[in-house]
Amino acid sequence: MLLEHVPAAVALLDNDMRYLAYSPRWLSDYGIEGQDIIGRSHYEVFPEIGDEWREFHRRGLAGETVASDLEAFKRANASIDWIKWEIVPWRDRSGEIGGIVLFTEVVTEFVMSVQANGNLIAGREALLRSVLSSVPDAMVVIDDQGVIVSFSESAERLCGYPEAEALGQNVSMLMTAPDHAAHDGYLARYHATGERHMIGKGRRVIGRRKDGTTFPFYLSIGEAKFGNERYFTGFMRDLTEREKSYARILELQSELLHVARVSVVETLATSIAHELNQPLAVVASLVQASHALLEVPDEGTTAIVREALAEAAAEALRAGEIVRNLRNFVVRGEVEMTNEPVAKLIDDSRLLAFPGAAENGISCHVELQDSLGSVRVGRVQVQQVLVNLIRNAVDAMAPQGRGEVRITASDEGEFARITVADNGPGLAPGIMDQLFQAFVTTKHDGMGLGLSICRTIVEAHGGRIWAESTPAGGVAFHFTLPRDVTDDDIDRRSSHLRIAAEAVV
Repeated sequence: MLLEHVPAAVALLDNDMRYLAYSPRWLSDYGIEGQDIIGRSHYEVFPEIGDEWREFHRRGLAGETVASDLEAFKRANASIDWIKWEIVPWRDRSGEIGGIVLFTEVVTEFVMSVQANGNLIAGREALLRSVLSSVPDAMVVIDDQGVIVSFSESAERLCGYPEAEALGQNVSMLMTAPDHAAHDGYLARYHATGERHMIGKGRRVIGRRKDGTTFPFYLSIGEAKFGNERYFTGFMRDLTEREKSYARILELQSELLHVARVSVVETLATSIAHELNQPLAVVASLVQASHALLEVPDEGTTAIVREALAEAAAEALRAGEIVRNLRNFVVRGEVEMTNEPVAKLIDDSRLLAFPGAAENGISCHVELQDSLGSVRVGRVQVQQVLVNLIRNAVDAMAPQGRGEVRITASDEGEFARITVADNGPGLAPGIMDQLFQAFVTTKHDGMGLGLSICRTIVEAHGGRIWAESTPAGGVAFHFTLPRDVTDDDIDRRSSHLRIAAEAVV
């Protein structure tokens, strides 16, 4: 449906260059109106194209974006048109390349006009700027030293920098840690080794605007050479709205899970009360009867008391067996321990917890020590700790309509220390010592289990968690995770995490 209405000449082809779909403009631009080319080979429809196209096709299927300069195209009636084209690979849902998308534009009138004025170079630049101004994705071009040489209108809107201010600056100014400090090293490594880690690929990254706020975007990088000069082009697609929608879905899921947990707690409490009531009532009755009999002890009452106490002991053991059976019912199994980069743990958790906070005047700043590597953890459990601490900080500052969450990570020898701090209103006196106790909360609608669960998870990893007031008046939560572990440590912590998971349930 999109191709039927798009005003440009676009064709979708499979791995064998057979047409899957095309826009009406594709047929009219190349004088093949009225033909049905679905399923036909591109080389059959245009037998006059050269063998170099097979190389372009191969590069597109290898994942490259291939673009042309101005190129002459001879129609069937022998007339000549000037065109520009671009090949972009497309991927299926599994991530495999399924073929290419071919974009072309006939620019004959423009070229003839420029040639008539003797200013082809200026005309190309004007054409390029016209095209780039209409592209929805932001585009930034840098040289081989990382200096910005081109900054599109979309980039101005996305990043908040006017073009005149961005030109000549190092592109790292648009990045957050750790990429901000490491970008020049990435370029130096590429110059030295020629290994492509990002070029021709895409990934999700975090950018920084002029006002200091951050935003997620999808980055695709291409490379171009002009003589001895090398340039890199980055296309930035803003993911803010998409991730806000995703965060809202997660929030709704969290609310549903909250209601479900409350229901489970109520059901579990009712079940425990029902199951334990009978044996405990029997124990109480037998002990009271024994106490009464011992007020006037004799040989007969002593035997009765001995029998009553034995029966009370049996009922107490039965109550303990009920508790053990309930515990076995909620066992979830072992927790998988994996090597996780500290930077990625923080970044993923921040994205889950922070979207939407910027609209309330709350910003987030991340600062990581360069020497930090990976920790051996249960990824989901540690993300649960980080998301809980970040959301608590955002919720604390939301009423005042402004604030900053600072997330820092540092190397403390055998441990990595992560801190989540805010400059909110702080805590009431006397509450600090009880923060990590179950059912203690400062929220009117909280269950008081979040920080208790955080402590259980962190301690199960062999670390510790604590809180303290900050000079700015807020609260800083610190927790540590061990970095260097042995196989015995891994087995022990996996066992502890299993027990922690049972406790959480």
